[in-house]
Amino acid sequence: MDVCTFLAHAVKLELETEEAYLKLVELMKVLGNHDAAEFFGEMAGFCSLHRDTAMRRAGFDDSTDIHGIVASWPGSNTETPNLKDSEGPFDLDGVMSLAHAAEMCAVVFYEEIARTTADLQIRLHAEEFAAEERGHALAIERFFGRKPY
Repeated sequence: MDVCTFLAHAVKLELETEEAYLKLVELMKVLGNHDAAEFFGEMAGFCSLHRDTAMRRAGFDDSTDIHGIVASWPGSNTETPNLKDSEGPFDLDGVMSLAHAAEMCAVVFYEEIARTTADLQIRLHAEEFAAEERGHALAIERFFGRKPY
């Protein structure tokens, strides 16, 4: 795996996660929880910023075939909150737990890459991305009332 393939995967993950968070924004609006809708909108914004950073670092632009590059990636880990995995009604507790679990999957994914790669550049990117995802998980914990500010 080279750095561009790694960054393409990061771009794909952030795009998928941004789309999922935007769906959660709409769901929270339907449920009348505007604070949660605003929170998920902020999380989607972070995804967009991280995606743009990864694209810039790789030298990608809007015409880059990210999916074609990612096709060579071994594995299919994702941080995307999967609403289909949730049981029962979509309430705030369930959605927050699902989003937190997804962010923790991303932490584990990037930490594993950092731990196993021989490429220093990939390791540095993966460590940075793991830290960002840990920050997202912490933000969810704080919003959800599990950790104080």
